[in-house]
Amino acid sequence: MTKSRLFSLFLILQIGSSISDPEVQLPDGRIRGREGLTYTNKQFYIFEKIPYAASPVGELRFKAPIPPPSWDGTLDTTSLDIICYQQGSNDDTETEDCLYINVHTPKLPDDDGTEGLPVMVYIHGGGFIAGSARGQYADRLVNEDVVYAAFNYRLGPFGFMSTQDDVIPGNNGLKDQQLALQWVHENIHLFGGDPDKITIFGASAGSASVAYQLINQNSRDLFRGAILQSGSFLSPWAFQRNPREIAFTTAAFINDTFQTNTDSQALLDFLQSVDAKALKLASEQYASSVRLCITQVFSLI
Repeated sequence: MTKSRLFSLFLILQIGSSISDPEVQLPDGRIRGREGLTYTNKQFYIFEKIPYAASPVGELRFKAPIPPPSWDGTLDTTSLDIICYQQGSNDDTETEDCLYINVHTPKLPDDDGTEGLPVMVYIHGGGFIAGSARGQYADRLVNEDVVYAAFNYRLGPFGFMSTQDDVIPGNNGLKDQQLALQWVHENIHLFGGDPDKITIFGASAGSASVAYQLINQNSRDLFRGAILQSGSFLSPWAFQRNPREIAFTTAAFINDTFQTNTDSQALLDFLQSVDAKALKLASEQYASSVRLCITQVFSLI
């Protein structure tokens, strides 16, 4: 076969592949996923790294998440290649711009009037200092005609630092979870799921997170069922003691003026300006201390 014919065949295959790639039109913009096979060789559709919140960097660090901006063109959502900053990790895929969601579905909606499929949303564990949306459970659930979703949320100081006042109320990791659940409720029908058949589940810190979302009045209408696997918000490890002290001592590790400066706004201004890796390293002196906190201005979330 001549080189020109080989090139033509390659081009045809590439065009055919791009045509078959699944696409979904979201309110914020269009996304392109990919096809996959379950362990029983059942076809399904994979959409990974869909933005559910704006990038929490700069002035949005330590702030509650907000919806993402819209985009032009078609966004490549074929693979989740990043994780949130987490303790004890040297993974070069760590980034502060990490608020993305994955959706795996056995079918996409059509016009035949088929009822939407049940949905399971996984909240990952990892002690609120580690973990990601990568890889858990999707294959088995999709094989049973369930739409599966999982998301990253901010961890450690990025998700749970608090000055116990209205400057840095804390628990932004839980607020990330809430916004992700809202995204699922509003958009899962576009992936063949039924927004009235959403079950959230998780293990360890993911299980404690499920419990927190159950008592969060702003989340309770976003799902119908919940499964808690080996974790409770009543566990001693599920919340931090002395969050304000931890916040200022973390800052003092980078800038020793915060050994005596106890102004919350000054702390926020400083920590919003420091390099994310420096903040991560400073927080690691507390091992696993930067977790959920009970704040003075909002009970949990």
